Amino acid sequence: MCSPLSGLVRLMFIRQVWPSPETAPRSFSGMARVTIQRLFFSIRVLTTTELDNVITKQIIEIDPIRGLARVRTISSKSISVVKRTGVPIAQFEGEAEEGVESQATYGLETITPFRLTHTTPITKDLLQDAAFDMEGEIIADGSEAFAFGEGNGFVLGTGFKQPQGIFVNAVLQAAARDTAAAGVLDADAVILMTGDVKTGYNLSYLLNRRTLATIRTFKSTTGQFLWQPGLSGPVANTLNGLPYALGNSVPDIANGAFAMAVGDFRRGYLIVDRTGMEIVRDALAQKKKAIVEFMLMRYTTGQVVQDEAIKLLRIAP
Repeated sequence: MCSPLSGLVRLMFIRQVWPSPETAPRSFSGMARVTIQRLFFSIRVLTTTELDNVITKQIIEIDPIRGLARVRTISSKSISVVKRTGVPIAQFEGEAEEGVESQATYGLETITPFRLTHTTPITKDLLQDAAFDMEGEIIADGSEAFAFGEGNGFVLGTGFKQPQGIFVNAVLQAAARDTAAAGVLDADAVILMTGDVKTGYNLSYLLNRRTLATIRTFKSTTGQFLWQPGLSGPVANTLNGLPYALGNSVPDIANGAFAMAVGDFRRGYLIVDRTGMEIVRDALAQKKKAIVEFMLMRYTTGQVVQDEAIKLLRIAP
């Protein structure tokens, strides 16, 4: 009678010779094939696999506008922003001449946050039996979806039931600087656009990583890279002496595209939050199917409030 150890050795030998029952020689009798199939079934039953305790996730690139702009939290439906639309003018007067009256003028701009939502259905079986904390995963993934959605809106939002994007603002587009050649980003334009913003604003660039990579390839007439600090040591976090931020939603270099912005985003763009993220756990809507719905919701928006503080660069069409 064979020992269990010798039987296991034979199983290992058979598995090495034939990776699967289907690869066994056709000359084997039916009984032999049945025996081999049973042996492979035993191998699958007796061996186990270990589940990784970490879910591997791809990186979601989130636009950093919330970290650049001014953020205001309100408790009502909307907020009225007071803007100075005109400044008083001081004039020189001669002796005994009457001074000219002049005063500042003001206006109101109303900003209303919009609802951003995300709903995930999941079965109660999966909630109870999964090897991971699925409720925590749903909330984490939903938070990431919110960050991506609002960031994209702050860059490219139309302003209709969503934020007004910096790169689609009509006033900023009309005042944008064009590059010298069609479809090409040039170093001169990157520098000259900073001169279009008034002195006193704390400037920084906003572009995507692909445009930044293009800028790093700029060379002089002698073939030397213009951005030397990034090649001789740690990559500098400045461009043309100014800090920069990378936004994945910023358009790529293409004919007629607004591919870069420079400005004081804290003074030029306002993000308004009405509430923090709310989580609604609904186990009743689909109770007959034993499905639980997690709805994540928040109210937020963004808008350009000082257009002179931001300048766009358009790739010439």
